[in-house]
Amino acid sequence: MATSKPIPAWLQPVVLLDLLAARGINALPALQGTALFPGDRPFTGHQLSPQHYDRLLANGHRLWRGDDFCFQLAHQLSGYGIGPLAEALRETACAAAQLTLISRFANLVSPSTALRIHQVEPDDWFLLFGGTYTLTPSPLALRCAIALISRELKRSEKGVRLDAYLREPSPADRHQFQVHVAGRCHFGMPINALRLRKSTPPCRRAPTLRAQVALQQCESLCPIDRSTLTSVQDRLWSTATTLSLSECAQQMGISAATLKRRLQSEKVSFQQISDNLRAERAMIDLLLSGASVEEVGARLNFHDSSNFRRAFKRWTGMTPSDLRAVYRELFSGAN
Repeated sequence: MATSKPIPAWLQPVVLLDLLAARGINALPALQGTALFPGDRPFTGHQLSPQHYDRLLANGHRLWRGDDFCFQLAHQLSGYGIGPLAEALRETACAAAQLTLISRFANLVSPSTALRIHQVEPDDWFLLFGGTYTLTPSPLALRCAIALISRELKRSEKGVRLDAYLREPSPADRHQFQVHVAGRCHFGMPINALRLRKSTPPCRRAPTLRAQVALQQCESLCPIDRSTLTSVQDRLWSTATTLSLSECAQQMGISAATLKRRLQSEKVSFQQISDNLRAERAMIDLLLSGASVEEVGARLNFHDSSNFRRAFKRWTGMTPSDLRAVYRELFSGAN
């Protein structure tokens, strides 16, 4: 079985606890239900599961006085809180290369959120936010991740344009996004994503020795054995979600029955994962490409466009045509 505790407790959790303490808040109640105990401090060598980290976030949010908890935490995490990744990002000259590093070492940026890159054009990238142990990222984790990542990307290149797309309706604390997210925020969107656009060509600078050391340290903090869910997500995403359960199991070197059983232990089915990722792929293609509905369906292995339309309506609550009518202009890149 894959490890269930991939998060170093002495990075993000310690920063969160120190943030509470710095505001005069008793941080000990934040540990309730997290598998960390006061006697474990300073937590060197301890690790958390994504579930326990989300519990820590929820506890910290409950204890916080004000509506800017996630955003203040993101500012504190920008540095020591993401470990050696901070050094690797500082030694990386352009935002596009940084985006790749952030996706590669997602557990150091947003432990309970999966990050997937979709490149639309040579100067246009989407960073999609998904779940690592559920199919929907925690709203608290999502807010923190968007603020943190946008801050890091803007720091490297002043000329990039960032847009954040969030599923949640326009919140009462919308002003916090405007203050703390280094880009425009759009609410009530069909996906959770951060879009990066730039006009300058990508950099071609060789990595420095400092960057190489930092990357090796990042690798050492990444779990060797990932969860079955994450492994399946990665394989489906890299193959445009066209793998069957048996084909995916074969790639992983296990039987289809074993894969099904492992996913059941993570409270998710192969069909749920496949549908979730196909919905993301379909929405991106429908919103950002000139492909017809029939072409998008064919890319996702639908041989009948009417079947694709029915599946898309089941996944999203909208027809492909409705999605384009409502959101296409916003996503098409109007400046």
